[in-house]
Amino acid sequence: MSVSYLKILPIDQVLYDLPTPVFIIDKEGQIYFANKDACLLYGCNQKDLLKMNFLKLTATEDEASIFQSILQFSIELQETSGRFLGRHKNKLNKLIDVDIKWSLLKNESSSYILICVQDITELKRIERDYITKVKKLELEIEQRKKVEKTLHITHEELKEKINALETQKNINEQMLEELSTTNEILERWAIEDSLTGIYNRRYFTEYIENDIIRAQHLNKPLSLLIIDLDHFKDINDSLGHFIGDKVLIKVARIIQETIDPENILCRYGGEEFAVISLGSYISDAEKLADQIRLNISNNPIVVNDHKVNITASVGVSSIKPYQWKAPIEAIRDYLIKTADKALYLAKAKGRNKVELYRHKDIKNPNL
Repeated sequence: MSVSYLKILPIDQVLYDLPTPVFIIDKEGQIYFANKDACLLYGCNQKDLLKMNFLKLTATEDEASIFQSILQFSIELQETSGRFLGRHKNKLNKLIDVDIKWSLLKNESSSYILICVQDITELKRIERDYITKVKKLELEIEQRKKVEKTLHITHEELKEKINALETQKNINEQMLEELSTTNEILERWAIEDSLTGIYNRRYFTEYIENDIIRAQHLNKPLSLLIIDLDHFKDINDSLGHFIGDKVLIKVARIIQETIDPENILCRYGGEEFAVISLGSYISDAEKLADQIRLNISNNPIVVNDHKVNITASVGVSSIKPYQWKAPIEAIRDYLIKTADKALYLAKAKGRNKVELYRHKDIKNPNL
């Protein structure tokens, strides 16, 4: 393929000379093209790279499996591009931090994937150095505080300092109170959905990463439910967006009253909601999803004399993050994509259903 495919591409030489590592692979990861910078980054000649599978460049088998799964899910969901942060290794087994961006290429008979690799090893090193310096500075500050406590200060000097500190403390408290009030308003605007009053998509993205980290530290499972209202467009088209908005507000309230206080509810999209449930696994998550589905379908919504019967489809994905050896971003993307895939199956089976994603073994035996 490498010769016949590239002959019809007038940009093959341009790709080869690009000042960034570029690969073209098939869906299984087999490398069909590697440019000059790719050879330099991995310490291989082009002939050797063309005999390899791209997944063999990853630092661990777990990371290779996760990357392959995310790539396959993305293609199945008809996504044409994506991004993956991870670690690779070169010919000498030296670890390389990489930022991978991929795009789907199609011709009349086949599909291939264009991959651009950015070496971010130095950026990661700078980040680690910065953290080390901050910790060192904090230690120095603490040591200075200890030294100051040992200094001899006369009673009058100490009294003056206390008075001055008390005055400054009062001023600071007043300023902090004003600042806190302002910050609370700004923070609420930043993370709250203006229509339903629940958390928005931005908060969801940040919180799910935090919950993955918490699940790893606490050795707890984590479940994600994505809820989509069936035929919601028909409500907007037939009854108007005002009625549609009232339905969304009521559904958000129903879901909030169904889930535990520890669970997080977010508006994921137009008529989609997401529930993050730390500590629940397959059976508990599936029961929660079905209870949400039943509570929505069993509670018709009345707005301005209009009785609206609504149902929902739910996709569920449950994992044990503490068994994974992969970047947080990769675990996040896997959880979202598998829940979304389960939702797609629920709709394909007739809607008003709950589907649980059945995980395959990807070097994590208990998934």
